[in-house]
Amino acid sequence: MYMNGSQVNKIDLLQRLILEWENETIEFKSTNPGRHDISEYVSALANEAFLNNKPCGWYVMGVDNKSHEIVGTQFKNQPGQISDVLTDIKMKTGAMSDVRVDEIIHNDKRVLIFKIAAASPGCPIYSQGHAYGRNGDQLVALSKDKEDQIRFSAGHYDWSAQLAHNSSTEDLDIHALSKAREVYLSRKPHLTHEVKHWTDTEFLQRLRLIKGGKLTYAALVLLGKAESLYKTGMSNIEIRWILQNTRGEMLDYKHLYPPFLLAADTAYHLIRNTNYRHMTPESIFPEELQRYDEFTLREAINNAVAHVDYMANACIDVVEMENDKVIIKNAGSFLPGSLETVLTTTTPYSKYRNDCLANAMIELNLIDKVGSGIRTMFRHQIERLFPVPEYILEDNYVQVTIQGKILNYSFAFNILQHNIAPVDIALLYDVYVGRRIEKEGAARLRAQKLITGKYPKVHIASFLGESSSDPEFRKKILQQQDMSTETYIAHIKDILRDGYPRSRSEIMQAIAPYLPPNYNQVSMEHKLSNILNRMHKEKIISVQGGRRHAKWQLI
Repeated sequence: MYMNGSQVNKIDLLQRLILEWENETIEFKSTNPGRHDISEYVSALANEAFLNNKPCGWYVMGVDNKSHEIVGTQFKNQPGQISDVLTDIKMKTGAMSDVRVDEIIHNDKRVLIFKIAAASPGCPIYSQGHAYGRNGDQLVALSKDKEDQIRFSAGHYDWSAQLAHNSSTEDLDIHALSKAREVYLSRKPHLTHEVKHWTDTEFLQRLRLIKGGKLTYAALVLLGKAESLYKTGMSNIEIRWILQNTRGEMLDYKHLYPPFLLAADTAYHLIRNTNYRHMTPESIFPEELQRYDEFTLREAINNAVAHVDYMANACIDVVEMENDKVIIKNAGSFLPGSLETVLTTTTPYSKYRNDCLANAMIELNLIDKVGSGIRTMFRHQIERLFPVPEYILEDNYVQVTIQGKILNYSFAFNILQHNIAPVDIALLYDVYVGRRIEKEGAARLRAQKLITGKYPKVHIASFLGESSSDPEFRKKILQQQDMSTETYIAHIKDILRDGYPRSRSEIMQAIAPYLPPNYNQVSMEHKLSNILNRMHKEKIISVQGGRRHAKWQLI
């Protein structure tokens, strides 16, 4: 724990540090750490040492940070107290930090020099889940750019595969271990006799969750006791279930901590999967089924556990909108890049953010291989006639929404009958609800004659409405088709045929029901102006009064 070396060399080191004085990699304190914990300085100095291409950073106690004078310190001067400080640092920063302390007596004054190894490539140092850096001699939160610079310096870095300092099977939850054995055997029943005789260590070795007697972070996340999480260096590992009403007001919530093997199951059961009744055109009796498909919900929650960016120190949110939908959100980018890649590629995606954790979850049958699980979720929703899962993919988070009701029975039924690819069904739902889709997707739908209209104002093809036995649905689909200008002119002529002049607002009120529902007020006004200008130019109508009080009538 303590550095070797002669007292003379230690004093020379101290003098060199004082001459260099405070910068991003050196910090001086006169007597005690002040309002910041030493572990925060360890995080900052280790990260800045890496970023400044230095082998280490230095934290010196016993030197006045204004006068540069050696004043000495009585900080932790009892036997064993410095060892306790180092243990506390290790607990708060995880196993990745490397700190050594040298005690110097110079002119009867005691000085402590903490030598802090630079962060390793791909591995920023955190203090209780937060990454720190320096702005000159000031302690600050490490910027996202600097954090990414460290994280991506070594290519792929698997946080979940890191070994937890001073960990053992005593840190694991016995109920989670028992459940893990149970689900492992359900997947590999031929090993029943053998598994019964495995020790916990042997079982964990099969899952590749332990190495040299030390647990991986994946083991602590999946099977560990909540009180042992500090050994990962992260403070915010949890699933947060929230119940909201249709106005977005929170009705209830619950924090669920590891072991996530059990917490994910608890989150699933907290979601109120009530029976859902809906009418079909083919029957006078309502059909009844559960609001949410079990596989779809479980896969979405477990995917968040497996693929969240734990180094972002953000919880997993499971938000239940009362009798409407479930939204699951986790930190981290979507590694396959796009949903289209997953839905159109049959081979499993080979890259995981948390390889160690994801592979263990696959072994325990908690998730499918990347891609296949999402494709199964889509297939289940399509077969149930529910909207497909809606993904929002950003640089720093992934969000999936699972609807708990059928958007329109006839629309979903027609899509199923026409054997449309899942990736295109997702786009059709976007078009149906008025969301803008990318040009490439629109071109693909147009090639299949599934949409009409000029991009970006595209509409569901009329045959999807015409083949429906639901008249309201057929009306909605046909309304989405923007009528020709001649048709609008015919409607306006009908309005004016009685000879009475009409104001602009009266004409708009008459034709508004025939305009596509995705037109906003500006679009409608622009459309009407073009039609009225054409009719006036072609001498079909005349105008009376000024612009603000104009009225039109047939000539």
